[in-house]
Amino acid sequence: MMGVSLRAYARIRGCSLTAVQKAISSKRITTLPDGTIDPERAHQEWAKNTFAGQTIHKPSAASPDRIPPVHESVPGSGDPVSAYLRARAVRESFAARTAQLEYEERAGKLIQAVRASSMPRGFLRSSKTD
Repeated sequence: MMGVSLRAYARIRGCSLTAVQKAISSKRITTLPDGTIDPERAHQEWAKNTFAGQTIHKPSAASPDRIPPVHESVPGSGDPVSAYLRARAVRESFAARTAQLEYEERAGKLIQAVRASSMPRGFLRSSKTD
């Protein structure tokens, strides 16, 4: 199979050239002997060896394969580094969601359930029009 350039693979994957270069330098994906990339093999290696960013970035429509989120990764692979990265990604995702909820509450976009249940029945308007 003939490989594609780093830039072409970045376009196929829907990410930046820098992301592809970092994936190569961190050994998440490998290049062919001539320095090009086999897209099919690189997609598999990327999915197998990347954990942390999957909860933050969503794949673009240009990406032919859906990259599974952290919780859909292969369980029990036995690799302690993979297990650590998965656990860390879950922890960071939880922290980010918690921070988002706190921000929305302080910005007045959310109210606590206790306060909402104590409000008079007609206080909150329905979004439906009669």
